[in-house]
Amino acid sequence: MRRKRINGIPPYVVLDNEKKVMFHIPNGFPTTIIIPSLMRKHFPEGYRGLVVKDAEAFKDYQQEQEN
Repeated sequence: MRRKRINGIPPYVVLDNEKKVMFHIPNGFPTTIIIPSLMRKHFPEGYRGLVVKDAEAFKDYQQEQEN
């Protein structure tokens, strides 16, 4: 896992081994509409963008990454 900060996009954690990017977007729609364009612009091809609404679940992903 890695976490890189890109200004102007929601908080996220990259799970390289699973080719996933977990975005913390608590309110969901309409913010979720930007995920496909963010994925094309900032992340490698083949990675999937997923939304985590729950703050505690997102915090768990962040803590996993730090270990």
